Amino acid sequence: MSVEEKQANIKVNKDEVVVTVPAPVRNGYDATISTAVCYFKVKPSKTKPWITKILKDDEYVDTPGGFRVEFLSHQNITTDPIELQLQALQRIILIAEMDEDDAENQGDWRFHGKGVIYCHENDHNDFRVETVVTENGNQLIMTIDHVKDEAFDNDIAFRYLATCYEIGVGQLPAPVYYSQDPTVSVGRPMG
Repeated sequence: MSVEEKQANIKVNKDEVVVTVPAPVRNGYDATISTAVCYFKVKPSKTKPWITKILKDDEYVDTPGGFRVEFLSHQNITTDPIELQLQALQRIILIAEMDEDDAENQGDWRFHGKGVIYCHENDHNDFRVETVVTENGNQLIMTIDHVKDEAFDNDIAFRYLATCYEIGVGQLPAPVYYSQDPTVSVGRPMG
């Protein structure tokens, strides 16, 4: 079995970003499982809405209001337990980095805690979401996997959490700031 990791298939239109995670491929005893990887820059602010940009074709572009992840299924509806388990192994990794190329922020921004706070309980029967903050707080990694094998549509509403250490003040306890509510829609389209 092999795991295929690549930059995700990303489509950006005026209303939303759609990222597609390909269906797993099984050929006898060989299988390929897809992992899509998306890179983002998050520009925090103390007073303005935060800006998120997604890497598309070697360039960071603004993300419109919506962000949708579609986990594709086999072309034919299957009851084969192996093929259903392979679908559960599909995943997307969303990697967000702090974008501090803005003189207005005048501080050292770092993701705080797990990097996000959820606005409401997610239906964890549909998928699993895990977050981890790395690179000394500069990077947030969100992994969505264990996506159920039947058609569904669900939203993950959350806020980024970050701390801004003022220049010249040091590592004193700093206030925690949070973004407006970005939402990631996760789904598996029908057959």
